[in-house]
Amino acid sequence: MVEANVIYAGLCPLEFEGNPGLSAIVVSQVEHDAENEAAVLQTTRETLERKYPDDEWDSVELNCGTALLRSGISSFVISAEWSASGREIPVTQSQMQAYIPLPDTSEMLIFEITSQAGEHWGLHVELFREILNTVDWGTDQEVADYRAMRSSPLSASVEPDESVQKALYWHSSRLLDAAAVRGRVEGASPVATTTCADCWAKGLRTPCSAKHPWSIDLVPVDELSGALSRVAEKFSVNGWKSEAGEAEGVLCAWEVDASGERVGHSLSLSVDIGAGRIEAEVASPCNRSVHSSPTDSAFG
Repeated sequence: MVEANVIYAGLCPLEFEGNPGLSAIVVSQVEHDAENEAAVLQTTRETLERKYPDDEWDSVELNCGTALLRSGISSFVISAEWSASGREIPVTQSQMQAYIPLPDTSEMLIFEITSQAGEHWGLHVELFREILNTVDWGTDQEVADYRAMRSSPLSASVEPDESVQKALYWHSSRLLDAAAVRGRVEGASPVATTTCADCWAKGLRTPCSAKHPWSIDLVPVDELSGALSRVAEKFSVNGWKSEAGEAEGVLCAWEVDASGERVGHSLSLSVDIGAGRIEAEVASPCNRSVHSSPTDSAFG
């Protein structure tokens, strides 16, 4: 498999209406000499169309970029020495391949799924397409960070950029001021990285956002009752939209632009009057856009 440039191989068992099915998924990493991603896809298609004239082709946009899909039928023969019957066995199976160039490199990934699923082949294809949409390009540092997280459960997050931390601390300070309560502030919780909901829905798994949780306890009851309304009023003046959460005593707010679209930072604030406690969390926007870092923070 190494000689064939295979970097991953696995089996995918599926059951549909009580009928079991099995497909094989293989990923190869090969080199090319094309000038760019578009050129390698064009050359690949032209070459393979001559070899497989009856196959179907499609250019698709995945979360990681443009890819070329090839769908067809593949055949091979299981030799007698590997056959349970001691005779050669001809095998015909459905096949789909996805050609995905690695950006800014001379390499390309080839994802392949094959199966004898017959009438249930469409289910395997659907799953395969979902897998393709989880492909996400990461830097060497992100890969190293991911490996570190997998090997050390205690280090569950990658430390975010200093500018991101400062911006979170600044917004946390504004939230603290707006709440206008007395008590013991506990802001020592570390800023942790995460993947925002939008990126996760697109199949991206590398961290793109960060959050800063903190809390205040020993808060007088008479000050807790109006904390949420004070925060909502204060932040609305500065261009934020807010609404009550599903649970009683919870407020969610986020920055919006002139058209009312959600942008920038967001926050959540919950009040527990019985415990005399406020819990808060401020989240940064997706770091795929650039933001300046405000200063003047009570948290750091």
